[in-house]
Amino acid sequence: MKVNKTENSDILIILISLIGYILIFNFYVNMTITNSNSLNSELNSIFQSSDIQISSLNALIITISSITALLIATIYFLINKFLLNLLHIKITSSKLILTVLIASMPCPLLCCIASSLFNIDLMNNVLRIIVSLLEPLLMAFLLKDSFKNKKSYVIYSTILLVLAIGSTLTSNLLK
Repeated sequence: MKVNKTENSDILIILISLIGYILIFNFYVNMTITNSNSLNSELNSIFQSSDIQISSLNALIITISSITALLIATIYFLINKFLLNLLHIKITSSKLILTVLIASMPCPLLCCIASSLFNIDLMNNVLRIIVSLLEPLLMAFLLKDSFKNKKSYVIYSTILLVLAIGSTLTSNLLK
């Protein structure tokens, strides 16, 4: 089985991006827990006794947020793959994976920066809606070259925006 150099470099770039995405997502989750007074006080009251329990709690949070990051990226990849196939847009899986990871990275970082600079709670609905709209816009922008037809590009961008708005509003209603 012979693998050429471009496939190896694609795999390496994807792995580095995946690690970066997981680290950023973990940073976002930790900042959310730290900045949310009610969540932080609940966790502190549950795990007050020893350092061993607190370190195991941190390991559990990192594990759960890493798995969540992978699930979110996988679901986002599958949705985009389905939409692109539906619109008859040919794109390699490695390019789509990389684009999904790159488009997903700035959103948690922007939330953390806005929270730090403007002292906004990371659970703020307005902040979450604004940032959640950036991801599909960035995704559509990064894949713009793959579209030969402007109509397909507009349809794709619109569907991504509608899905982002719908998922954000649904998560806000479920709180």
